[in-house]
Amino acid sequence: MSKETYLESIHLTNVRISFPSLLRPKRMDEKSDPKYGATFILDYETHADVIKQIENQIKHISEERFKRVLPQEKWCLKERDRPEYEGCITLSTTSLKRPAVMKADCSKVESEEDNPIYAGCYVNAMIQLGSYNVPTNKGIRAELQGVQFYAHGEPFAGGMTEDEVMEQFTPVANADDQAFMQAS
Repeated sequence: MSKETYLESIHLTNVRISFPSLLRPKRMDEKSDPKYGATFILDYETHADVIKQIENQIKHISEERFKRVLPQEKWCLKERDRPEYEGCITLSTTSLKRPAVMKADCSKVESEEDNPIYAGCYVNAMIQLGSYNVPTNKGIRAELQGVQFYAHGEPFAGGMTEDEVMEQFTPVANADDQAFMQAS
């Protein structure tokens, strides 16, 4: 594999976050290394300048690394067909190294309990574009360097906090007796 091409970091301001995996890495499949990451949702109008900057850097890296501009399906910047992405484009990011994760006041997030970032909130982020070229695939990727909580937003459907889930349960009367009777 040839040397990686990186340009300056790109700052994303007041973007929505989706699928955050910021404090614990996740595996995409059984064969892959666990990675940190998130998808950022950029509004075509509000974020027009940064979208153009990302597109220009993708084209530059692609031409330098592969001697041609790769098709858009090989980019980390994609249009998605989901209601929460209407009027927006998404930027998928990953990192083998834990990104800096911060609260609004720039203090470091130490744990999940301390983390104000959730799918649907607004964040500031810093990313760096690069390329990948493995025998079976090549493309342009975005490495996540850091995320800062910016503002609350409508949480994406499908998620309840641990406390909200626990509120849906009632204590089991005579739990020890129940387990004994089922085992008999």
